[in-house]
Amino acid sequence: MSTSKNNQYTLRIDAMDYYRVVARVLIYDARNQLVSSGGDRWPFISGLDQGLYTVRVHLNGAAVDKVIVMDKDQTCLIADEKASIPAGIIHLVSPKQYSSALLSDCYGSSHEYYTAPAVEWSQKNTAHGNNTVGIGTSTGSSLFVFLRFASKDKYISLQKCYPNKFFSDFEIVDEHGDTVCAFRPQAVEVDEQHGWAAYSADLPHGLYYLMYHGPEPRQVPIYVFRNWHTQFFLTLGQAPLFGTTRIFVSPYRAFDPYEKTLKYIDILLDKLQNQDYTLNEELISMTANGKFESPMLGLICSYIYLKGTSIKNDDLFRAIVQNMENVILSNNPGSPDIRALKIITAKHFSNPEFDATGISGAPMFRIGFEAILDASVHQPDLIPENSINDFVSENLCSDSPFTTFKPIPFQQRNILRDDIVLENLILDEPKDFGWDVKQFELPPDYVTFSFKTNIPGKDRFDVKIKSFLGDSILGKINSLNTAPSRNSWIKNSIVGMINTDEGITINDISTNLNISGNTVTRILSEWKGEEKGEKPKKDNPFKSNNEPPLMNDL
Repeated sequence: MSTSKNNQYTLRIDAMDYYRVVARVLIYDARNQLVSSGGDRWPFISGLDQGLYTVRVHLNGAAVDKVIVMDKDQTCLIADEKASIPAGIIHLVSPKQYSSALLSDCYGSSHEYYTAPAVEWSQKNTAHGNNTVGIGTSTGSSLFVFLRFASKDKYISLQKCYPNKFFSDFEIVDEHGDTVCAFRPQAVEVDEQHGWAAYSADLPHGLYYLMYHGPEPRQVPIYVFRNWHTQFFLTLGQAPLFGTTRIFVSPYRAFDPYEKTLKYIDILLDKLQNQDYTLNEELISMTANGKFESPMLGLICSYIYLKGTSIKNDDLFRAIVQNMENVILSNNPGSPDIRALKIITAKHFSNPEFDATGISGAPMFRIGFEAILDASVHQPDLIPENSINDFVSENLCSDSPFTTFKPIPFQQRNILRDDIVLENLILDEPKDFGWDVKQFELPPDYVTFSFKTNIPGKDRFDVKIKSFLGDSILGKINSLNTAPSRNSWIKNSIVGMINTDEGITINDISTNLNISGNTVTRILSEWKGEEKGEKPKKDNPFKSNNEPPLMNDL
């Protein structure tokens, strides 16, 4: 025992495994006054006078307290409840964590009756009767979707909230809106006793969307990277809890609940949601050294660091971003997240040079979409008019670290899609699929966005709203598109700005609202067309009773 003249003792606190990265320690005296804050320094050492103290361990919004008597030097270790702790060391049990992802025993939400089927069905296709696009192929990549409730008891208590089957309002579509899998018993595996549903299939790499068609519909982009396996988890309550969305990318098809990388990702996603753009040095070092070559860990750490104000590790993250694009996620140039990451990298390094051509799909991470949206104010071609990102701009939801939005209708245009089919549904060697390419030549009324803007010329964003809309429409501006305006912050804001200043330009609105000028022109064109009695053609295939197309039907 070592003491000082005033009976001060040493308290040493350390943490096991990933708790060194994500846990935070606070120490309170007997009067509940904060006397020491550990931050992210490990081991955390503090000199304390003799007496009673409370050690509080914070982890991802949860906390647990441990009362310690300081009458000698003490050593504490933060670890799981079931961890084996050496004699003489005080066990600081970590707070129970809750996640849609089923991450080992330390998570209070990881029930065995969910974990076991998630592991099982992540490894094999779920569809029966070959009625799901991609089934029976060997693409080198796959998509696994697992829906579940917080617990079996919670599921039983909430069954009345779902007049139909709890999974029946979900489907997977490709980037053009074609149904890949409607969640029906013949296409997904379901356990109606415990409350879970799983979809798993080999799929060509590319962008897909999870569609929910319930009372508050939602659309979520999911990217399947070439030679990687994407795993998606979502918890259901009275409705789907999209804030609980977890997406992982693994080199192995089988979901591993004990993979340490997933715990880091789970915690970092909450940092993203809370707009906490700070990173522990140990995590930075681990990511840089390639201890875990996880695309999602690399993407999240890069997003967080580059969004923050620190410049200490600039060279390191410049290399990490290059490694993400050229090594870990090589041969995936169409990924919107890679495009978004390069944009946020350019902004962090005050570099105006980046690819400003149009981005055809929405990135998985909301921080990525917001980076694209922010850059589109000065580079409007990033968000082409009538592209999905144009519509996401006014339909984005903010309750998840991932990009989620009110569903976007895919409207018709008269083009053949042979080139799109070859690019997105057939890999480098079509013979690996055993498919006839001609099966995928779809009819010319293929569903996509179609409403056209009539504002001409490269200087269209300098056009004054008054001269474009005309006095007749300006006089009706408060009644045009009334219902959508009530549900769109962008449309509401545009109406307010026009009412305040009829001389305002498209560029003015774009800058003030931090949205692409293309989005402004599309909205104005809709209003102009509505005043003339025109309406964009809306043929929305996203109906809850849609059955997935058979391969022969394509």
